[in-house]
This record gives sequence, C-alpha cells and structure tokens, in this order.
Amino acid sequence: MADTTALRNKILQLAIEGKLVEQRAEEGDARALLDEIKAEKAQLIAEKKIKKDKPLAPIEDSEMPFDIPDSWVWVRLGEIFQIINGDRGKNYPAKSTLHKEGFPFISAKNLQNNIVVKNDDLLCLDEIQYNKLGNGKLVKGDMVVCIRGSLGKHGIFPFEKGAIASSLVIVREYVSTIGLKDYLGYYLDAPFFFEEIHRYDNGTAQPNLAAENFKNFLIPLPPLSEQTRIVTKLETMLTEIDGIEQGRKNIEALKDKLRNKALQLAIEGKLVEQRAEEGDARALLDEIKAEKAQLIAEKKIKKDKPLAPIDDSEIPFDIPDSWVWVRLGEVCDKMISTKPTGEYFKYIDIDAIDNKICKIREPKKTLTKNAPSRATRHTQKGDVLFSMVRPYLKNIALVEEDGCIASTGFYVCRPFDGLSSLFLFELMTSEYVVNGLNKFMKGDNSPSINNVDIENLPIPLPPLGEQKRIVEKLDEVMAEIDNL
Repeated sequence: MADTTALRNKILQLAIEGKLVEQRAEEGDARALLDEIKAEKAQLIAEKKIKKDKPLAPIEDSEMPFDIPDSWVWVRLGEIFQIINGDRGKNYPAKSTLHKEGFPFISAKNLQNNIVVKNDDLLCLDEIQYNKLGNGKLVKGDMVVCIRGSLGKHGIFPFEKGAIASSLVIVREYVSTIGLKDYLGYYLDAPFFFEEIHRYDNGTAQPNLAAENFKNFLIPLPPLSEQTRIVTKLETMLTEIDGIEQGRKNIEALKDKLRNKALQLAIEGKLVEQRAEEGDARALLDEIKAEKAQLIAEKKIKKDKPLAPIDDSEIPFDIPDSWVWVRLGEVCDKMISTKPTGEYFKYIDIDAIDNKICKIREPKKTLTKNAPSRATRHTQKGDVLFSMVRPYLKNIALVEEDGCIASTGFYVCRPFDGLSSLFLFELMTSEYVVNGLNKFMKGDNSPSINNVDIENLPIPLPPLGEQKRIVEKLDEVMAEIDNL
C-alpha cells in the first residue's frame, strides 16, 4: 500500500512539473490562457456578477519551488479561480436547525474519494435558511476544499444547489467553458499542494487556513490542450495503480484468511500430529489445579469463585482425545491490581498495541512508581494482554519483557506453568476467541467486556509438548504465508 501511495504521489508531482507528457508548440502558451481568464474576470466584475478582489502580489522568482516548461506559467490560485467563503454571519445555521432533506449543507464529512456524497452525515438547509445565506452557495461543478481540520480534503459538488459549512471554501472557475477543474483536482492531490498547505497552516492544534492565504497558493498552469493530455494520462496511470493496489489488498485479504485458517487448524488439533508419549491434557489440567491450589495456600494469588463445568452445548468443535476443554479462568491467573516492584515502568495502553500484527509498539510511555495513574496491572514476561474495551480491534499482545504496566483497559492473562504463554497468545488471536468474546460486548459508543465473560470462555487445552510443537509449526506456516 505504501509503495503504491508513493508511486501515485510521484506521478502527480511529475504531472504538475510538466514532466508527464511532452510539450507541443502548436498548443500555445499558458500566458494567453491566463490573459483570457483575466479578461473574463474583468467582464464579470464589470457586470457586477462578482466583486473585485484586492490584487494578489506578483510571484517572486524566490517563491518558485521548481522549474516548469517555458510554455507554462506560475500563477496564484486566486488569479484563475474564485475562492468563495461560506456565510459566517448571523444567518449561519446552527446544527440543531438542520434537516435530513432540502439543500445539501456540505461539511468535510461529506467529501469522499474527491466527490461530495449524500451519506449518513449529510445535513440540509430548508429553503428559508438557504435563501438567507449571503455567501457560500454552491452550484453544480464547484470544487469544495477543506481549510479547517482535514486540510486539503476536497471534492466536486455534483448537485444543483447547496451551501458550504464554515470549514470549507468553494473553488469556482471564472470561465466554466474553459475547463480547468479536472487539472485542478489533480493539483489538489499532488504533494506540492500539501507543501503549500504547510507553508500557510497556522500550526495550531486545530489545523486552519485563511481563505486569503488559500488564494495565494502557487499553481503551475499549462496550456489548456496540455492540461487535457495530462488529465487523460493521469486517469490511465492512476487507474493502473488502483488495480495494483486492489490486487495487493486482495493478496493481503487472502493472507489473512490463510492465517486465520492456520490458527483454527492449530486450536482444533489438526496442525500437528498427536503423540502418545506427550500424555493427556487431563493430567496437565490436574497439575495446573494443584499449582493453583498451592499458590492460593501461599497467599500468592486469591481464591476465586469456582467456574461452572463446561456443558456440551458450549463446545464449538471437536478436539483430539488427548486434549480437554477448559475455561480460560481455570488455566490463567487474572492480574487485576498488583503492587509495583520497581521505580520505573513502561506503560502499555491501547495506543501501544499494533492491532494489525498484535504486537506492542516501541517506544512505550514511562511511568514512575509514584506517578498518579489508573494503570495498576503490573505485568511480567509471558503475560498475554486482551483489550476489554473495543476488543473487536484485536488489541491483543504478548508481553515480551518484565517491568511493564498495563492500563485498566486490559485483561492480563498470566498462564500457569502447564500452559505455554506462546500457545495462549496464538489462541487469543484466533477468530474463535476474538469472535467468541466479541459477542459479549456491551455498549454502543465504546463496547466493553467484563472479567467474568473472559474467564468463562471455553478453550481447548493440548498436552504441553504439543502446545510447543503447535507454536513452532505456526511460526513456520505464518512465515510461508508472509512470503507469498
């Protein structure tokens, strides 16, 4: 994905530098096109169809960031397009007064794939509200650009009438018959346009551009016929890149299916053969129970309420005879709150988990022993973290070092000696576990799951030797899948 993005950006940049198609003498000079636009603009002002703007400053040689062909010319955006602000006066509608039907009132949420869409976020003005607006009214074919928040996000307005929210501006051609809009769209996608954004962005927490600054953006202007050839070439090349990107997505989707299938085979006991000399998981379970009882007697862990036996109706698939179904809480100690054992701790929160690969990112935040924090889950190497908030994001990770502290948003599974932490980690990332726990999520805005649901989840337990062989085989299989 990153490679195709870089390729797309390179092609767009070549296009606006005049290096994508050859120049042809018979297509003239962009200065003549600029004169035509200026004449049309003057005519519109004379006819009082538009207002006369303050003249834009001439472009100095020092401002020009790269060379362009001799037949091209550097211009400011406001020289060749009207830049129209929304109405920010007393008639600006409050969100509570907007409707689901009427004249579209466009915000950045309605911009998708470089077009304005009627999605669930679209709000509308009624006719009275629309007529009261003194500025910011849209006509079909206008370009809408975001100048607050998602700077540079843009789209063509395909409807007959509408208006823009205060976070947007309208970019409208002075001469609609000339047709600069297609070239403009690609300019707005090019890396140079975002360099211009960074040049004028106010740098505050809420990214913001002034409309007057937007008018001053530099744009390299080719002759009109060359624009047409550039647009045609870009359409062809970017479509090919889209195909490559989609192919890559398809491959990644296939890899995900293969990974999930491998995990499922592993937890069903079908990835490696069973060996009689490795014993029976029932004996292993007895050892775990004995270890747990000893730790309780030594007051190293707390005694929990016994978990209910697993009913046949809870068992989702068959497992080998040497395996046994157990509840997760039978073979793991839950780490709710423990006393700190050091002065400094690497803090693991949700943001620290790369949920695409189920790994803890580096670097981690650091907390001191006495720092006020709700993070009380002090972990050790071999613990497995499972997010209790939004678990559908697969915020799961194996703790690979001591001295870490996890936020209260995690359930910390600490396996007893008879359960391999590596096997437990693979099990927890399987679709069986993730989907099995997701069904217990409660809440709309921030779904979460409680300890009891996690502890009661039935999981398959193989003999310890087989657990280790499964992990080794999974490492081999996943490496082969990654290399596809």
